[in-house]
Amino acid sequence: MLYFLADLFPTSGLLPADPEQRARARLFIHIADAQFVPAWAGLFFFGAPAEGLLAVLERLQGMLAPPAEGGYALGPWSIADAVLVPFILRLDMMLSMGAPTMAPGADEEVKAALASARFSRLKTYLEDNKARASMASTYDEVSLGMLISEDISDHLIKAAVHEKMVQRTERLRKTGVVTSEIKVPVTWDV
Repeated sequence: MLYFLADLFPTSGLLPADPEQRARARLFIHIADAQFVPAWAGLFFFGAPAEGLLAVLERLQGMLAPPAEGGYALGPWSIADAVLVPFILRLDMMLSMGAPTMAPGADEEVKAALASARFSRLKTYLEDNKARASMASTYDEVSLGMLISEDISDHLIKAAVHEKMVQRTERLRKTGVVTSEIKVPVTWDV
């Protein structure tokens, strides 16, 4: 869909005009799709070890342009950021929720690693993306934090969300069905 939008609006900067930068964007997106998304799903839904996801995040972090070049994946904001940032935000949200489908201790391992100096560039990258006007006007971290806080007054709602997540994860593990439009392989190396 993002490539389609880049084609519809070629002057938007979504896909860089420079062929070398376009190739970097495509490689970044390929690694995000082929390595990060499966590692993310493996961690959260199939009990995969945390280090698999952390290794892919470290690889992607190594591909990020230096902050002095603009702060985003390629320097200026692009299609590469539009692909990766939503998954990193979901990662953060699911770690905050304490996803019941993760291997024991994996959430704390990932949180500790992401808070360490090992991922300092990734932290800066995420903050730069959150500071973008379009992100700041659409991503309400405060409200999201209230939804997943331990101080939720209605524990029945939290329990229902937890139970629904477990049910959907079990369906995913058995059938590979995420939604009616999205299916994933059901075999994972864990």
